[in-house]
Amino acid sequence: MAVPTYDLMMRPLLELAAQQDITWRTAEQAMRTHFHLTEQEMAIRTPSGQNGLVRNRAGWAMVCLDRKSTRLNSSHT
Repeated sequence: MAVPTYDLMMRPLLELAAQQDITWRTAEQAMRTHFHLTEQEMAIRTPSGQNGLVRNRAGWAMVCLDRKSTRLNSSHT
């Protein structure tokens, strides 16, 4: 399996966030478990080589969810 895109990670992360506070580290591990990622897939780096691809994509998913949550919350005030 290829490493899922950040948009595919959003729903499982949203479900996890409903149960507990999440960090990039917990998000990365949750995505590893949820998508049954292998060691080789977890070792893939971003093109810059600074971060793991799974952590990077999980982070972007978290940012998008946070922005959507902020917009939803502010529209009700």
